[in-house]
Amino acid sequence: MDRKDGLTKYVLRGEGAGSVFVIDEKTGNIHITKPLDREEKDEYRLIATATDRQTERALEPSSQFIIRVQDINDNPPVFAGGPYSATVPEMANIGTSIIQVTATDADDPTYGNSARLVYTLVQGQQYFSGPCVRRYPTWTVSPRTSSWWSCRPRTWGATWGVCPGPPPSRCG
Repeated sequence: MDRKDGLTKYVLRGEGAGSVFVIDEKTGNIHITKPLDREEKDEYRLIATATDRQTERALEPSSQFIIRVQDINDNPPVFAGGPYSATVPEMANIGTSIIQVTATDADDPTYGNSARLVYTLVQGQQYFSGPCVRRYPTWTVSPRTSSWWSCRPRTWGATWGVCPGPPPSRCG
């Protein structure tokens, strides 16, 4: 409530008031003072009050609100427990499960595709294909579950990668 007489003063209280968020005491506009990181804190609860500059009394009831920090894709996926190694017995049946790799991403899984993981081959594509339908396939990978299967017994080297979200994205 601004009476347009210059006697209204806006005050901000709550989590991050004065350090993360500041209020222009003349206009009531709220600004951030530093970049926010959802992985550090995902929401702030604040209270804004319009007061009389001379008496410091509230001119109307305070407004309570929540500021939710929207995530961006700022964290690369990380493989857990790597490096991985697997062996396949000679004469293993086609479709034999070989290894399951696991990666995590600190980004918010409920917002967009920031934390959605897609598993890919970074090196060794010439030895791998899927899903066991080409003439000489060796391995196959499920991009959603990260499970690897044998399509043909053999020993090959490969580098696995995991990418956040759908292409284009950073791959690690």
